[in-house]
Amino acid sequence: MTTRFSLLRGRTFRAHKHKAHALVAARLIKLNQLYGFSYGRVTIRNQKSRWGSCSSKGNLNFNYRLLFLPPALQDYIIAHELCHIQEFNHSSAFWELLAMSIPDCKSLRKILHRLDMRFVHMMPAMPSMPALSAPLARPFSYIYRRI
Repeated sequence: MTTRFSLLRGRTFRAHKHKAHALVAARLIKLNQLYGFSYGRVTIRNQKSRWGSCSSKGNLNFNYRLLFLPPALQDYIIAHELCHIQEFNHSSAFWELLAMSIPDCKSLRKILHRLDMRFVHMMPAMPSMPALSAPLARPFSYIYRRI
C-alpha cells in the first residue's frame, strides 16, 4: 500500500539524489588522496537506518540524507566507508586507519548516533560542528534520539 508519506519520501529522495552523488564523489576523491584505495561503484540510496555501507566487492553506498549533515559528519561517513575497503570490520586497525583522515572520529561517531535519520533533512543549516552542542540543539530536539 502506498501512503502519502512514502510518496513524499520518494519525491524528496529523487530531488536530492544527484546532489548527494556529486557531493560524495567529490569528497571521495579528496579523502582517497590520503589512502589511495580502489573502490567500485558509488551509489546513493534512500535507506531508513544506514548512513552508508561497503560491499565485499568494494562498492560504496551512501544515504542521500548525508547531504543535510554538517561537512564534518559527511566526511566522517564517507571516510568510514572508504576505510572498510581495507579493513572490512571495526577492529582497532580500522579505527587507526580512519583516524588518519578524521582525527576526531570517535566524537563524530557519538554525535552521528544521536541523530534521528528520519528528521535530519529538517535540521537547520549548521555552519560548523559546535552548532550541534546542546544549547543550539534544544529547539530541534526531535532530531536527536533519546538515549
